[in-house]
Amino acid sequence: SGVADGNIKCLQTELEALLSFKRELLDVRGRLSSWGNEGFNQDCCTWRGVQCDNQTSNVIRLDLRGPSGPNASAAIAPLIGKISPALQELKQLKYLDLSYNRISGGIPDFLGTLSKLEYLNLSCIGDDFTTVPKLGDLSSLNTLDLSYNDFLSVNNLEWISSLHQLRYLAIRYVNNLNNSVYTWLFKLSNLTHLDLSGNTLSGQIPDSFCNMKSLKRLDLSRNTLGGGFPRCLGNSSDLKLLQLSSNNLDGQLPEIMNNLSCVSHSLEYLNLEENHIGGSLTDIVAKFASLRELRLGRNKLNESIPGAVGELPSLVLLDLSWNRITGSVPDLFLLSSLRELYLSHNQLTGVTESIGRLSKLEKLYLDFNLLEDTISEAHLFKLLKLRELDLSYNTQLHIRVSSDWLPPFQLDLIRFTHCKLGPQFPNWLRNQNNISELDFSVSGLSRDVPSWFWEQLPGLTFLNLSYNDIGGNVPDLSKKMSDLLCIDLATNKFTGPIPRFPTSVITVDLSNNMFSGTISFICDNFDYLGYLDLSDNRLSGVLPHCWTLRSIMHLNLGTNNFFGEIPDSIGSLQTMGMLHLQNNHLTGELPQSLNGLGTTYLTSLLLS
Repeated sequence: SGVADGNIKCLQTELEALLSFKRELLDVRGRLSSWGNEGFNQDCCTWRGVQCDNQTSNVIRLDLRGPSGPNASAAIAPLIGKISPALQELKQLKYLDLSYNRISGGIPDFLGTLSKLEYLNLSCIGDDFTTVPKLGDLSSLNTLDLSYNDFLSVNNLEWISSLHQLRYLAIRYVNNLNNSVYTWLFKLSNLTHLDLSGNTLSGQIPDSFCNMKSLKRLDLSRNTLGGGFPRCLGNSSDLKLLQLSSNNLDGQLPEIMNNLSCVSHSLEYLNLEENHIGGSLTDIVAKFASLRELRLGRNKLNESIPGAVGELPSLVLLDLSWNRITGSVPDLFLLSSLRELYLSHNQLTGVTESIGRLSKLEKLYLDFNLLEDTISEAHLFKLLKLRELDLSYNTQLHIRVSSDWLPPFQLDLIRFTHCKLGPQFPNWLRNQNNISELDFSVSGLSRDVPSWFWEQLPGLTFLNLSYNDIGGNVPDLSKKMSDLLCIDLATNKFTGPIPRFPTSVITVDLSNNMFSGTISFICDNFDYLGYLDLSDNRLSGVLPHCWTLRSIMHLNLGTNNFFGEIPDSIGSLQTMGMLHLQNNHLTGELPQSLNGLGTTYLTSLLLS
């Protein structure tokens, strides 16, 4: 919103320019409704997205950024239309953000006359943005963002090299941005922030990057850069962020860390994940005392984690997942700031109890390792902030806590699949109120699910208790777990009737149990149900005549005791890819409607 002094109103010429600018735009959600409204129309400095200079009352800032990102508000819609020539009347404009709108007709040349412009954001502004006019006269420009423009030609960007005040340059995810950018890029020796992620840069990282000694943030992730690591990249003495993830870089990690030792005092974020880097973490990592995030996942690292990793006082995130790391997790209790620890998909065999002293830890992922012995409350006793815990696929790992243990945390996610958890159902879940995802499949549980469990977790969206030896009845879940999307209770000993589910459920697998009774629940309006497997139970009765599952792809009712005819409405399920009704007592003619299924998605039909 605008900044206005009680005695100062915006200039009439600039007010008229903004109204002309508005007239060229379709504003579906009324983002510019304050522009020219009665009561506001005399002072454009109070209009949304407009800011004026307190002394001169000139418009100096126009922030019209549209909706962006997964959390974008539905209340904001992009502005659609052309950029009016009237915009050039805003001669003192310093800040212009038109990103995430749908600008037609491209970017006009007159933008280059806004000589006071310091900030220009034209990211993601539509398919008409194919060329950038030469804006090299914008001698005051220090920030330029041209990202997320798929149709932007990158052959006429040499003018950027004449922007001597430029400090921040982002050209992320622009179609065809390749090594030709190097012909002018390295003339920008004063850049502090450079982001060229998501492009088609290839080959070695040029040594010329080493001459950009003012760089604080460099992001070349998601390209096809290969080969080794430039020895001099650490010459940028104030480098804080280095992102080279999702490339084809090789080389040995100790050598890379050594090459970066010049910036060991300043480097806060290092992301080398998803490359082909080998070797192991060595004690040199202890030099990087400012590191807040170290991401080395999805490489070829081996050997064990050195104790020196536990000497990084600022570390908030450590990701070593998807490597070949062996040995035990060392003492990390000095990592007093650590919030996220990802060690999944390695060959780790042990974890010390000191991990339980990481009082700020929120996410702990140790899944897909070779952990042995036992996880006890001593491993968890000070994890006050823990929200996500994944120990799954450690087939020799026992999880043993006393029956009266009260965890110090409230989990959102818990995965113990393929661990030794049973036979008792964990009593400590009674004090957990926030769990949205729970996976205890293949975990040796062999007692009935206690009745409190179904009452305790109203926010559950994903529940997997499959492949255990659990019995008992399942109550009506349509109200008790109203957010449930996926439930898998397959291959257990559950009895009683099929429960009712919330109508938003997507996946239901109750196969290979001892459920009995009818399936009248199917008459509820399940608009999103795509997978329903009730096979290998003791269900009976006639199949109901109310099949309206508009999203169903997989329907298995085989090996039960259903009798009577196949209802005609089953043939109306146009999205069906698999229909199994075999091993029942169904009789009568096949309904004509089934003929229509074969022409759509159906790949598997078992009726006999």
